[in-house]
Amino acid sequence: MTSMDTTPAGWHQDLGSGAAGTALARIVTARLSGLPARATGSWIRAMTAAPVTANESASLFYGAPAVAFVLH
Repeated sequence: MTSMDTTPAGWHQDLGSGAAGTALARIVTARLSGLPARATGSWIRAMTAAPVTANESASLFYGAPAVAFVLH
């Protein structure tokens, strides 16, 4: 994280309050409203832009399991 970056570490892979959760909400909204899938692309890219946690600190709401849930 740089001094100019105000995004918390791990934000991209947080289902509760990060890019993963926002991506999931956008995917559901696009699906229900008939919007094209490309409307969700920026959030999916944000979610996968950095390495994802895949160790004992990962859970359904954080890390690899959360990202996999969104992408499924």
